[in-house]
Amino acid sequence: MTKERQDIKEDFYAGNYKEIEVICYEPDEVTRTDLTGMEITYAIFTDENEVVLAKSSHQGTDYIEITDAVNGEFVIKLNGGDTAFLHGTYRHHVNAVDTNGHEETILSGKINIFKAFAIRFRLDTWSAYLAGG
Repeated sequence: MTKERQDIKEDFYAGNYKEIEVICYEPDEVTRTDLTGMEITYAIFTDENEVVLAKSSHQGTDYIEITDAVNGEFVIKLNGGDTAFLHGTYRHHVNAVDTNGHEETILSGKINIFKAFAIRFRLDTWSAYLAGG
């Protein structure tokens, strides 16, 4: 079942690490969806439908971690490098594809990314740590 208007409302700055925790429900809105064997995809895009970030649970990394498949739980991980050059209001969208290739939209909404000015440019996507003096 699609959950519309799943906006990220807390402050989120470009280049910051963020985890988006999601729980999927069946249309009755009580029973959790079993995600066993499913692929989860995530995208951030503009109002003009330009995709600026795409991730999948099947990329061989921890971009999207299915934390409890039977109970429909997963986490989308946005590393610093994913959003370092983004700022403004975007749309975000999550889909699940089952083993038969059937695709279902899980959620969609808006995400507002504030421009960050005090960032450390880096080649990798690991978080930056500041050393105290």
